Amino acid sequence: MREVLNEQKNPNRVRTIYLTNIIVLCLITLGAIAFAAVMLVRAHRLTIENKQLSDQVAELEVEEEETFTGEEVQEQLAAARETAAKLQKQAILMQIQSSLESGSSTTAILRSLFEDRIVVQSGGRYYIYPIQESALRNSFVDGDFSFDEAGTLVYSGSSRNISLRKGMDISFDNGEIDWTVVQDEEVGFAMIRIAAAEDDGTLTEDEQFETNLSGAIGAEVDAGVTFRMAALDVEEAKAQAQEVIDLLEPHRSQITMPVAVSLPAIGAGERLSGLSRIAWTNNVNAFCSAIAEAGYKPVIYGNLAVFTMQLDISRLENWDKWLANYDSRLYFPYDLSMWQYSANGQVGGIDGDVNMDVIIVRE
Repeated sequence: MREVLNEQKNPNRVRTIYLTNIIVLCLITLGAIAFAAVMLVRAHRLTIENKQLSDQVAELEVEEEETFTGEEVQEQLAAARETAAKLQKQAILMQIQSSLESGSSTTAILRSLFEDRIVVQSGGRYYIYPIQESALRNSFVDGDFSFDEAGTLVYSGSSRNISLRKGMDISFDNGEIDWTVVQDEEVGFAMIRIAAAEDDGTLTEDEQFETNLSGAIGAEVDAGVTFRMAALDVEEAKAQAQEVIDLLEPHRSQITMPVAVSLPAIGAGERLSGLSRIAWTNNVNAFCSAIAEAGYKPVIYGNLAVFTMQLDISRLENWDKWLANYDSRLYFPYDLSMWQYSANGQVGGIDGDVNMDVIIVRE
């Protein structure tokens, strides 16, 4: 009670405490304002420093872009090419190693490495040719053809417009043929050798031509003929064509299949060894033109080497092609109408091996 009375009696003390509290609160407020001001100053400084740092980085980037001289750029490009070449070489070596380990032949390996070109093996050497873009191409792909259990080539592709017609090509070398047995072998056509020109240009008629033609007609097998041309120039090619036409004349109505022309092997015979691709192509064109003018359908027979090394196929677009290719994979980019797929086929009524063929029928 006394203390209360004393406080009531001493107003100065109360006033002093009140002022003291106000002063303390003011000091706290001033401190907070000062702290905020310091933080604002620091934030401003950081903003300025960040901007300066960004400007310096931009200047460095510009300077780096401008420090490369033309010579330095060329050096870097050369280094990049060298690195790429090494990587490509390594990839090729790995591909070759894998192919060798899997038992692939040298020809198969080269063809896998040069997929956009034609690799030809001839005379123990390998030749690489560009594909002639101007020549008519075929539309077949890997897997379109296969061999059945009997070894007959069959079409396995997806097109419903493609079918194969089975046939054979024969000559005196096949001996006497029992055509009554052949008739039961589902052979649709026979290409029969009519004659062959020797390297000196003279023609020799096949001794079995008349007999084989008569037997094929009796067995209801469609017949065409084959001829080996050995012409030195265009005039000689025309003359050989005329000799073939003369031999065919008595049998005109019986020839329902093409008249095929083949060529001697490259380098065969001294008289023809110097002929160029241009000369061979001119001779074949002259022969086929004469055959066509006589009312027959010409076809050019050859293997990959003939069509790439001996002839310019882009200048033979008017004539059908008959390819010798003993594999179910069609390694031939150009258009073809006939395919000799085997040299050791078996046909009832014929002793020994027979060349087997198909006509590619496009409906």
